[in-house]
Amino acid sequence: MSIASTISRDHRVVQPAGGRLISPDFETHPDVVQFLEHLRAGAAERERTRTLPKAGARALADLGLGAVRVPKACGGHGWRLEDLLRFIYTLGFADANLAHALRNHYLNVEHFLHAADASETETKVRQIVEGALIGGANSERNETQMGAIGTTILPDGDRYVLNGRKFYSTGAIFADYLAVSATSIEGKRRWLHIPADREGITLVDDWDGFGQRLTGSGTTSFENVVVYPDEISAEDLSTGDMSPKQSAFAQLYMTTVAAGIVGDIAQDGVDLLRARKRTYQHASAQVPQEDPLLLEQIGYLSSYAYAAKAIVTAAAPSVARVGHVFHDGGDFHAAYQIGALEAGHAKLAVDEIAFKAGALLFDVGGASATSTSLGLDRHWRNARTIASHNPRVFKARSIGDHLVNAAALPKFFF
Repeated sequence: MSIASTISRDHRVVQPAGGRLISPDFETHPDVVQFLEHLRAGAAERERTRTLPKAGARALADLGLGAVRVPKACGGHGWRLEDLLRFIYTLGFADANLAHALRNHYLNVEHFLHAADASETETKVRQIVEGALIGGANSERNETQMGAIGTTILPDGDRYVLNGRKFYSTGAIFADYLAVSATSIEGKRRWLHIPADREGITLVDDWDGFGQRLTGSGTTSFENVVVYPDEISAEDLSTGDMSPKQSAFAQLYMTTVAAGIVGDIAQDGVDLLRARKRTYQHASAQVPQEDPLLLEQIGYLSSYAYAAKAIVTAAAPSVARVGHVFHDGGDFHAAYQIGALEAGHAKLAVDEIAFKAGALLFDVGGASATSTSLGLDRHWRNARTIASHNPRVFKARSIGDHLVNAAALPKFFF
């Protein structure tokens, strides 16, 4: 039974999230356009002052943009995965921090929509439609092996108690609910869906990376937090043995944010050259806007932005197909291999483009472009930080092994 049929079985008319249906042509929706323009206008200043985009996250949810993938019958907007990723590109163009911070939200929505038993996620989908955002709390600093979880969920009468500490908690500080990984008394990993304001939860904005500083990727601690049985998932969401693995989507999502950064770099290059007043005595033209060398750099930046966007757009259908195959009863594990390969190719290519574009921008503006008031250094720092989440060397090696030796891509290829 699908999410739509589960939630709509009482035949009620469900209103779209945000009160007004937003079509995939979101560029024509005046409220969305205004939201994105306002978000981009303040991005550099927020970086300079380390001001978290909490207002932006809330505005996005209030518009209903957190529920774009939810079927219309359930109160969402019925977008395809490709439509969502096109929006994420635009969101990354406006503010890479907020786009990154919301990855765990959209990733969990995908899990809900593709759950083996849709009835288990009915309540969670309703929360999304009502404007809730979901943050993640999974990785731990003291891990000796990727995926080893020290946070525990132990029985306490007819409920459970959660204790532990998470290092990377991307988006948690903006969220209404948290997706938390913990180890059960049987030694198995379990995923929890709990309110972010529950007693015993502490969220700290202490992420000290040189990029993506405003993603809310700080520490989350849990001290004797009460958890109820219906808040514990029956499946380890990271393995995807019962439902489609979403790591290919998680990867392409991040690469799409990086592509959005490249688009922002290109636009900043145009704005920078238009505003430039001074040049060098030995420049190729007295007016910077007429200098063929500077105009050439704009041409390169524009082509980089075009290529990055085209790459992530090309990879999206194969990643989306994983869910389609699951719902059709096909071999979604095989579909995942194809989607993961395309997402991996996209990452390696866009990472290289983003690094080069972030550096080339300063050839357009000269020394004055390094002013902290402009915040143009954030682009390279942010792109480099996003890329470092999933190091290219391991990604490239896995792809090479897959192509040369027919080795399966890792189940958790993120």
